[in-house]
Amino acid sequence: MLKQFRTIGVGLVVLLVMGAIATAGAQAENAPFYTIEGKRLGEGESHHISMKAANEKGIKWITPEAGITVSCKKVEIEGATGTIVGSKEGEPGTSKGILLFKECTTTGNGASCKIKEPLKTTMLKFEQVEDGTGKKLDTLIEPASGTEFWTIKFEGTCTNKETKLTGQTVAEDITDPGEEVIELGQPAKEAVSWDLRFPEARIKEVTKYKAGVGTKTKVKELVSFGEPSVWAGVALILLANSEGKTEEKKWSPLP
Repeated sequence: MLKQFRTIGVGLVVLLVMGAIATAGAQAENAPFYTIEGKRLGEGESHHISMKAANEKGIKWITPEAGITVSCKKVEIEGATGTIVGSKEGEPGTSKGILLFKECTTTGNGASCKIKEPLKTTMLKFEQVEDGTGKKLDTLIEPASGTEFWTIKFEGTCTNKETKLTGQTVAEDITDPGEEVIELGQPAKEAVSWDLRFPEARIKEVTKYKAGVGTKTKVKELVSFGEPSVWAGVALILLANSEGKTEEKKWSPLP
């Protein structure tokens, strides 16, 4: 009888270990990653990307409490600084790039105030994350090092001659065309282009992945002019060659 119990006990241990391994594997698969033409972009691999405003509304930077809005019709990645970066199983895909905002105007900072262009960010890091519910794909954006997105300088008759933008922001990954939200767990599909949508209602929490484990994380508030700020608008993302020129290749941020 004792031998039988020992056999059962060993069997239970084996089942528990196998279950733990299976669970770990399932968790690892939860981390979002990039694919290009049906193949995962793996650890140590990368590919250039380009960016532009998805529509005529461009991208806005709004600081409601200060009453100041900066609107830019064009956004692009500087040269070949933009790349998506592959990841190993359990780790999220990331991307990086220096952004240039052009044809910008401002309101609320003086009647004849203008922006010194181009409005150029520091090197930014884009990380694939899930929304707070774990059901939708988002992208967390922050400075690759330090805390500043940029220092913006104004000229003319301006209330503020200069301000810095610090913190983090989150964009929703959506389809192009159609602007449909990407729901996780659905069959993966690839397209030539995808959109990042910056909602005016700030996203306050995301789920970040590390070694296959998702952790809910508070998003640091964007701040400029000493007040909370938001980005609003839609940016179009495409693959590019080593010179930053657009390529007609299908890819996906959705595993």
